[in-house]
Amino acid sequence: MRRTVVWYAFLGAALTQAAAGQTGTRLWRPDERVVLRYFDDVRQVAATNAGVFAVTAGGLTVYDARFNNWLPPVTELDGFPTDRATVVLGDPADESLWIGMRDAVVHYMPVLRQFDRIPILDGVRQLMFDEADPYRGLYVLTSREWVLIPRGGLLASPALDLPPAERHVVSATVGDVLARYPAADALRAQVLVDHARRYRYTSATIDPMNRMAFFGTDGRGILRFDAAVGRLDPLPFGLLSSGVGALELGDGGVWVGTTPDTHGGYRFRTGFTWITEDFQQTRRERGPGMNGFRFGHARDIMMWEGQRWAATDAGLVRFGGGSAQVIDRNSGLPSSDAYVLAVTTAGLWVGTARGVALVQDGGEAVEWIAAIGAGGVINAMVSQGDSLWVGGPSGLLLLPAGTFEVIVPANEWVQPFLLESVMALTTSGARVVMALAERIIWRGEDGQWKLERPLSEVGLITALAGDSAGVWIGGQAGVQFFRFETGDHVAVAGPGDLPGVVRALAVSQGFVWIGTDGGLVRIRKDAILP
Repeated sequence: MRRTVVWYAFLGAALTQAAAGQTGTRLWRPDERVVLRYFDDVRQVAATNAGVFAVTAGGLTVYDARFNNWLPPVTELDGFPTDRATVVLGDPADESLWIGMRDAVVHYMPVLRQFDRIPILDGVRQLMFDEADPYRGLYVLTSREWVLIPRGGLLASPALDLPPAERHVVSATVGDVLARYPAADALRAQVLVDHARRYRYTSATIDPMNRMAFFGTDGRGILRFDAAVGRLDPLPFGLLSSGVGALELGDGGVWVGTTPDTHGGYRFRTGFTWITEDFQQTRRERGPGMNGFRFGHARDIMMWEGQRWAATDAGLVRFGGGSAQVIDRNSGLPSSDAYVLAVTTAGLWVGTARGVALVQDGGEAVEWIAAIGAGGVINAMVSQGDSLWVGGPSGLLLLPAGTFEVIVPANEWVQPFLLESVMALTTSGARVVMALAERIIWRGEDGQWKLERPLSEVGLITALAGDSAGVWIGGQAGVQFFRFETGDHVAVAGPGDLPGVVRALAVSQGFVWIGTDGGLVRIRKDAILP
C-alpha cells in the first residue's frame, strides 16, 4: 500500500496550555477547589494499576480500587476537554490516561493534573499500546491509517510498523468483558433499574490484576463486578443533578438539594444527596415509590425536630429514610411555592410566594401568618434567638421574640434602604446581615445599621453565609468574603472559577460550600483566607 507521509503537527504551544491550564482568577491545587456534579452518565471507562478512570457527561472521575476511595474529579474548569470522547485507554507504563476524540488525542497525567492535546486530523477510531514495548508510544488508528505518538512527544507520524496482534493492548468492549464474566450479564437486570427507569452498560474495563471488572452506565454511574464473590455493586459518586439550589451542613458533610440541571440539561433527577466532606460517602434520597419527589427546585434545607425539611416549588417537603411528607397549599400553606425556612421555639417558619406560614407539631399544624409580608413573596428569612427577620421585594420586616407583632425597621429607625428588595439574609455572631442587589447591610449589637459599598465584583447578589469574622457573599459572577472589623473584601472565586451562578452557600470549619447552577463547589478556607 502506498503511504503518503503526513505529519500530524502539534499546532502550537497555545493548544496545550489551553487544555492544561485553568481559566479562572487563580491557580487551584487539586484539593483547594473541587467541583462535584452529576457524574452518573458514563461514556467511557479505562483502568490502570492506579485506578479506574470514567469519562462522564460532567467530567472525569477517578476511583482508586486499591484503597476504595475517590480522587477529586476533573472538570472543564480544571482543563478537562469538553469534546465527546470516542475511546479511552490507560497507559500501562505510567498510569496516565489517553482520550481519543473526534480530531485529537488528549493525554491526561494525574500526578500533574495536566492535559496535552495532540491534533489527529483524520479522527480517532482506536488507541493501542504494544504490550512488549509500551514505552515506545501510543498507536492511533485514524480513518486512513495507524499513526504513532512517541513517548513524550506532542506530534504523530505514520506508524512504519505495528506489533503483532497478540501484543495489542486496546480498550475492552462491553461484549469482551461480559464474555469473560457472564455472571455480570445475568446480574444487570437487578442493578440497572432505578426508580422505574432501566439503564444500560455503555463501556467496560478490567483492572490490570484481573480481579475486578468495571462497567460504565448511562445513568447509574460505575458498577464494580467482583469475580471472586460474583457481586455487581454500584459505586455512587456525585449529585443527582448538576443544579444545586439548597445546602445544609450536617455532621461531617453537607446535604444538597437539586435544581434543574444547566450543565448538559438533557437529564434531570430531583432529590437530595448527602456527601461527606471528603466525598467518600454518598447517600441519595429520591423520594418514595417509583416516581420519587415531585418538586423541581429545592431552595432551602433545615433540620427541625430531628427531621430534615426542604422548601421547594411543590411545597414543604420532609425527607429521610426513603419516606417523605409534603405540606403544600392544600395542607395550609399560603402557596405551594416555598422559598426559605427558619426555626424558632414557636416552630418552623416557611417563606412562600404569598407570605409566611408557621408549621408546628411536627407538621400537623400549619398557620398562615398573614400579617407577615402582607401576602407577598418571602424569599429570605433568618432567626436571631427567637426573633425572626423576614425579607422580600418590599423590604425587611422583624418579628420580635415571643410576639406576632410585625415591625418595619425602616419606619422605626428611618432607614429607607431597609425598604429595598431583600436578596438574602444571614447572621454572623450578633450581627444580622442583609443583601440588596449589589451591596450588603448589617446591624450590630448596638442596633445601628451599616451600609457597605456596591459589590460589583460578584454581580447581582444571590446568597449569603455568615462566619465568625465575616460573611461570604455569592452572586451571578462569583464569591467574596467580607471582614466586618477591617472592611476588607477577599476575592474567593470569579468567572471561570465556578460552573454557574451561585444559588446557595454554607460554611463549615474548613470549607466553604458553593451551590451553583452547574455543580457543587467545595473550596478550602485556608486556600483563600490567610
